[in-house]
Amino acid sequence: MVISILHLKRLIIVAFYFVQFYGFAQTNLIFKPSFEEPWPDLNSNINWAGILPGTPDHFSPIWAPPPSANWGSPLNWMGYQQARTGNAYMGIITQNVSVIKDSGGDTNKLYVEHFRISLANKLEANTCYFSGLYFVNGNYSKRVSNRLGIYFSGVLPVKSSTLYPEFDEFHQPQIELDSNQFFSDTLNWTLLSGVFKANGGEKYVVYGNFYNKKRTKWISKNPSSIQLFPTLGIIHDSAMAYVYIDDVFLYEIPSAAALSDTSLCLGQSVGIGLNNDTTTAVYNWLPSTGLSCTNCPNPIAAPNSNITYTLTKTVRGCSTQAKVRLTVHPKPTLSFNLSQNKFCVNNATVQLQGSPPGGSFSVIGPAHTLVDDLFRATQSGLFQFQYHYADDKSCSNSSAFQNLWVYPLPAKPEINEKDSLLCVSRGTITLSASPTNGLYSGEGISGPLFKPNKPGSTSVYYTVSDNNNCSNSDTLIIKVLDCAQGQF
Repeated sequence: MVISILHLKRLIIVAFYFVQFYGFAQTNLIFKPSFEEPWPDLNSNINWAGILPGTPDHFSPIWAPPPSANWGSPLNWMGYQQARTGNAYMGIITQNVSVIKDSGGDTNKLYVEHFRISLANKLEANTCYFSGLYFVNGNYSKRVSNRLGIYFSGVLPVKSSTLYPEFDEFHQPQIELDSNQFFSDTLNWTLLSGVFKANGGEKYVVYGNFYNKKRTKWISKNPSSIQLFPTLGIIHDSAMAYVYIDDVFLYEIPSAAALSDTSLCLGQSVGIGLNNDTTTAVYNWLPSTGLSCTNCPNPIAAPNSNITYTLTKTVRGCSTQAKVRLTVHPKPTLSFNLSQNKFCVNNATVQLQGSPPGGSFSVIGPAHTLVDDLFRATQSGLFQFQYHYADDKSCSNSSAFQNLWVYPLPAKPEINEKDSLLCVSRGTITLSASPTNGLYSGEGISGPLFKPNKPGSTSVYYTVSDNNNCSNSDTLIIKVLDCAQGQF
């Protein structure tokens, strides 16, 4: 089929319509939907064909010039109509009363026509589809019918008689006109569309009127809208309802989709929707527990316990569902407490222990070292510890902060005496140091008094402590001599 620039633009507009209002631009599942190719064998299962013994019409320039101009386009036996796209379209009777008696002698039986299209693949069960057609009334038809529909079937539909449609009451069309309205336009193409859920296995699409005489209503068209074209060699003034049909379509609507069943840890969140389309669908998630939203396609879930979410996605009354189960694992329970939380900088070395074992520690504070579980402060200040642990399900937890204070040492004191030589025979001496609030210790020391009692070296210590029990000290080495023996 050769597509003109105008035809291509129209196709682009149709695709934009689907994207704008339904959020998806997938492939039309109807093969060659504009009827540009010649009418195939009526018994063919390929593409489109009539359903015998009805005689639907195919209008196309390929049938011109005369004598086939009755089925030409845009001029034909039912009037003048430009194709919606391309150059061709179909035509069917949707209401006509026959004056032929049946075997029972009854007259005024309803005559209708149908044509069908074969799908390349069967429809999927519980899947929503968007389908439709464009139609316009024939100029020469005096009537307008309230019946036109689209029926999807898993088997090839047939009719036993044009007077008794087999479809009558037994085959409800999934998409049809509002029976309370009559569309009498003979100039502009009208869209008939709808959404339905497939049972699964539907292979054929049938177009026409599926109702009996009692349920098929009609009205007369305005006489001014009936145009006659004697240039065709015929003047047809038909007391029937007749429509042209063009640009049939069938699109699959993406079904509700959710994340596969999954696990997460308490406190974590996960996106549970997999709905990438932007259709004008209505989304409803239940229950609402832990969800960031319940009417959006892709909420974030952060539940506190095991839960199953159900998504219902509805497009023009057709709903599909998806479920996702989230298993929530608890965080591991940790135990970590410092056995002592106050140290002086000269002895601030701590062996850290957390439970369960196998975790790791972190520390915030001044200069320090942390090797495995051994902490050593090299500078005074406040240190904050945390214990971190992840279990075999990759669920992690961190303990509360534990504080450790490391205090500086007091200023180093100074003993006023320096290294001294004393005779053992010398009496007690009094030591002095600064500051004066320290304590002396060592052999021969009693308070600030030192009494040498034997020759040798003696260490005298002076220690100052602060309110944090941190201490600093100075040392004096005194050498005691036996002066009577001449030691110097």
